[in-house]
Amino acid sequence: PLGRYYHWVVAHTVLGGASLGVFVVHAGWTMPRLGVNSWVWVLAWVTFVVGIIGLYLNVILPKRIVQNGFEVLFGRVREHQERLVDDVLAVRSRAADGDQETGLPASPAVVDLIDQRVYPFMQRGTPWITALIKTPGFRPPLVAQLLAIRARVEPFEQPQLERLAEVVEDRHRLDVSFVHMAVLRMWVVVHGVFGFALTIAILLHIFWAYNLLGGV
Repeated sequence: PLGRYYHWVVAHTVLGGASLGVFVVHAGWTMPRLGVNSWVWVLAWVTFVVGIIGLYLNVILPKRIVQNGFEVLFGRVREHQERLVDDVLAVRSRAADGDQETGLPASPAVVDLIDQRVYPFMQRGTPWITALIKTPGFRPPLVAQLLAIRARVEPFEQPQLERLAEVVEDRHRLDVSFVHMAVLRMWVVVHGVFGFALTIAILLHIFWAYNLLGGV
């Protein structure tokens, strides 16, 4: 690729800031009353505001993804989700079989917990708003519940609960990374749409002004 993403963000920010200065000098702070001019003014300010929001997101969200400790390509998120679900099903299979060495039967507690709490969580994941606002060190309450139950089950079932807690935490961290990357992608689309609309409006404004001055 031509240059790093960070360098493109810096260059875009510098050009955007310079454009804002030129715009304020040319158009002022008050919205014009004429149709085309008013549309250019509104689109310009919306584009600038969305750009400032994007600058904040591009500073904060990548750091949170790194702190989250689960970096994955956006296009491979679904693959990782399915792999974690397979891990849960594997633990459930071992829990249902009991202890093969001692012959102790499995207690229904672990299997029921997987069916009623863990598997549904793996299907729905962490809500978007939770993934966005919680600190990187946040752990889903289900993790603490799984670890707390270890004292009430057979010794051979304790590693199963620990593995389930790890999988649940991995799913949460995967969701956090996915949501942060999705927000950045949505911002690029929104900013691009307004930027394209602003470009068209500026061209119309130039054509209108040139025609008004008798140049056409």
